[in-house]
Amino acid sequence: MKFRKKPVVIEAEQFTEWETEDDGHQYVTLHGKRFPVYRDVFDEGRAVIFISTMEGDMAAPLGYWVIKGVEGELYGCQPDIFEKTYEQVND
Repeated sequence: MKFRKKPVVIEAEQFTEWETEDDGHQYVTLHGKRFPVYRDVFDEGRAVIFISTMEGDMAAPLGYWVIKGVEGELYGCQPDIFEKTYEQVND
C-alpha cells in the first residue's frame, strides 16, 4: 500500500543566529521559546540547541529549521530535507 502525506501548513523558523547575554550565556528564541546555545564537541564546536521532543532530546545544529507540528510540538529538520519537503505559502 502507498500513502500520501496530507497537506498541512506548518510554522518553521531557521536557527541562523543567536544572542549573548551580559554574563556570556548564549541563547536563541524560536517559536517564542528560549533555547540555550551550546558548542557541539563532536562537530568542530558548531553551535547547537537541544529540543525536547516526544522521542527525547534532539540536537539541532546551526542552520537547522525548527518546525512547529500540528499538535504544537517542536522538532528540528536538516536544511536539505526541509527544502525538499516544504515550500513557502503566503498568508
